[in-house]
Amino acid sequence: MNKTMVTLLSAALTFSILAPIKEGWRGVYGDSFPMSWYPMFSKPRRPLERITYMVGVYPDEKRTVIPSTYFVRGPMNQARRHVAKYGRNSTKSMELCERAAKRIAKAETGRQSKIVQVRLVRGSFSREDYFGRRKKLPVVDYVKAACDVPGRDPIDKPNRGTALKYKKGKRVME
Repeated sequence: MNKTMVTLLSAALTFSILAPIKEGWRGVYGDSFPMSWYPMFSKPRRPLERITYMVGVYPDEKRTVIPSTYFVRGPMNQARRHVAKYGRNSTKSMELCERAAKRIAKAETGRQSKIVQVRLVRGSFSREDYFGRRKKLPVVDYVKAACDVPGRDPIDKPNRGTALKYKKGKRVME
């Protein structure tokens, strides 16, 4: 190799190594190199995350999230998509709710045995509160379906579309 080729190769190699540095000057959405420039890490996110999930309600109106194994089969991501799909259809959401209620009715001991109502809801969670402040309650839940657990004393059932709002760890009645 002659001197010109070595110089060009060195310049090309130096440029390829230093080229990613410009990413650090991209502005507000700038982050650290290399992973953060992928869209899943770099694009702005909404302040509220919406998730469709199932909750069990106790006689005192306290709630607990019901694991997806009670009403759908498959791994977590498959179950999440399944629940979201069912939540968009009123007939299917009621079927899913009743399936979970029947399964919970079989529980004779533990926390599941005290659940009196099952609700399929679409919750809006504040990302900042959920991850930063460890506040696990949603800002608001929209009821997709509600059904009583067979063989247990029923409580008032909210209609489809009812908004259940939460503030400072408690449900706000309107």
